[in-house]
Formats: sequence, C-alpha cells, structure tokens
Amino acid sequence: MALATTGHVSLSELSKLSGLSIDQLRRGIEWLRSKQLISVQESDLQLFSLGEEGKVMVKQGLPERRLVDLVKKSGGSEIIRAASKHLGNEFAIALGNAKKNGWLRVENNKIFLWKDYDNREREEDVLEKIAGEGGISRADLTSDDLEAISSLKKRQEGFVKETHDKTVTVGITESGKNALLGVSADEIDRITPKLLQSGEWKDRTLRSIDVTSPAPSVYPGRRHPMRLFMNEVREAFISVGFEEILGPISQSALWNFDALFIPQQHPAREMQDTFYVSSLKARLQKYDEEVRAIRESHERGGSTGSRGWRYEWSTDEASRVVLRTHTTAVTISYLAENKPDDARVFSVGRVFRNEKSNYKHNPEFYQIEGVMVG
Repeated sequence: MALATTGHVSLSELSKLSGLSIDQLRRGIEWLRSKQLISVQESDLQLFSLGEEGKVMVKQGLPERRLVDLVKKSGGSEIIRAASKHLGNEFAIALGNAKKNGWLRVENNKIFLWKDYDNREREEDVLEKIAGEGGISRADLTSDDLEAISSLKKRQEGFVKETHDKTVTVGITESGKNALLGVSADEIDRITPKLLQSGEWKDRTLRSIDVTSPAPSVYPGRRHPMRLFMNEVREAFISVGFEEILGPISQSALWNFDALFIPQQHPAREMQDTFYVSSLKARLQKYDEEVRAIRESHERGGSTGSRGWRYEWSTDEASRVVLRTHTTAVTISYLAENKPDDARVFSVGRVFRNEKSNYKHNPEFYQIEGVMVG
C-alpha cells in the first residue's frame, strides 16, 4: 500500500512510509519481486576522493612540481646532488616526470628549467578536482581525468581512494497496481493477539485468499550421503588417472572365488555366507586358457612355485552363479579379458554377503577398490 501513490523510493523512505524495519522490507520486497508486483532498481555510484597521500600532495604539490619550484628558486638551474638531497626518495620519480612533461632538462650534472615548466599536468588538476568533501562521481570525470587517476594509482597507494555507493529503489508495477484494486487498507491477513485483546478484529475485514493460486514446486529430494561419498571417491580416483570399470552383480564362482585362489571347500563359499543363483550355470568355454591355469594352481600350484591346495578342482563348482561378494570379481575378469600391459582401473559397486541384518551388518553394501598393472 505504501508504494501505491509514490514512484521509485529508497529503502529508508519506504521504511518511513510503511512503518516496517529494513529487514522486514527486504523479505517483503523479494517476495513481491518474485510475483512481479514491484520493480527494484539497483545502482552503483563509483566515487573518487583523496587518500591520505593525496591530501598531502594537494598541500605540498607533486614531487615533480616541487622539483621545478626548487630549480626556479635557484635561478633556473640546480646541481643534481643538491636536488636529490632536498627531495630524498622522491627525487627519481620527480625528475623522470618533470623531463617527460618538458619542464626540466639535464646537462653536465645540472638540472635546468625547460620551456614548458609553467604548464600544469593532468595529475595535478585531477587531485584538486576530487579534493572536495565526499569526492566526485565517475560520471563527472572525463576520460583524461580517469587516465590521470589510473596514473596516480600506479605511483603509490593512498593517492586516490575509490568507493562504491550502492543504492536500491523500489516502485510498484502495473501488475502490482492491478492487484491493489479493491483492496482496503483496513483489511488484515491474520488475527493477532493485539487485535483479539482490543476487540478491534470485529471491525476489520479479513483479506480473502485465493486457494486456486498455483503453489511453488517443492523438490525435497536429496542425494544419499553414501552416494555423495562414492562420488567423491570416484573423483579422487579419476583425478589421478584411473578409469572406472563396471561389471555385473551376478558373477561366476570362477571369478568371484577360484581366480582369487580361494579353495572350493572354503567356508566362505557355503550358502550360509554366499548367495547363489539356483538352477543357473555360467558358460566358461571362452576362458579355457584361464580355467586350465586356475585348475593347475589349485591342484598342484601350477607355475607359482606353490604346492597348491592338492584337491581335485571342479569346473562344475566354478561355473555356479553367485551374487558377487566383492568387486574384485569385476577387476579380475576385466584383467583376464583385456590383458593390458598398463592399466589403472577402479570400481565402486554393490556386493552381497549372506548375513543377518542388524545395526552393524547388512546383506548388501558397497565396496571400493582400485588396481594398477605395469
């Protein structure tokens, strides 16, 4: 209502008109802005003013101007050593700028006035220009002024101070005006304890609510913390040159157990520890070479130098299908199929163990592993 009869006003003015605090206004403004009922204009006023060094220079003059004045007092010439002693650390930059401006020339270790020594430089003019109270805005400066300010900033910090004065003004849109049609200032949107105590609510009209208005869509879903952690692990592996490999959840016992030199009578291979897929056998024919090597290593140690487990290894047992108990089955089958000379691979996947569920065990969980070859 406060904006109904005004144009764009600042937040402080709007606070006086509405009786609301600045924080209350900001919350209301964002809501009304999202409904396109009000328009918000933001402006950034760039101001330039004198820094502490700049104030000193306005009083004393820039080093090159002080050097010119020194040479003038000395009759038009001065010995370099004497001028250097007088200006101290500022002598080098003073002489350089004075020569560049055509104010002085140097001959035989002496400094002489030159033809343009009375001309003022842009840096002097701009220092006086921004010396006023509160500084001067960028819009009131010419391109030459801005170039001079840039030059002063390069000389030394503290010559020029740059500030930004951000202002926000708020005004009502046509949609906002239309929304106010038929709305009375006496309407209220809720009954407060104060209205109840005073009995004033009896004489006020409750603002109607359009229950058919579309509500904002809410998407409360979030990624599971475990999924977030696995994504971090993936990023860590990939960042150091690893490649992710994937494999099926169901694996043959050959890759899940036998290729890892786990004997076929090992307790971990019993149904109490492993989930088996009944009435299903894996086809191992294309892995004849690997099957032969695995059989020999189990029965007699093969070429490993070991005596092996010294039992009769069963192809039928190796072809049983299990829900993988670790992701190593994926890694081993990948290396067997691809036989890479060099590889950096990793896998992140779900594995299964036949365990009773409780607060620290679950029949399925995720495992992470990586392997390097070469």
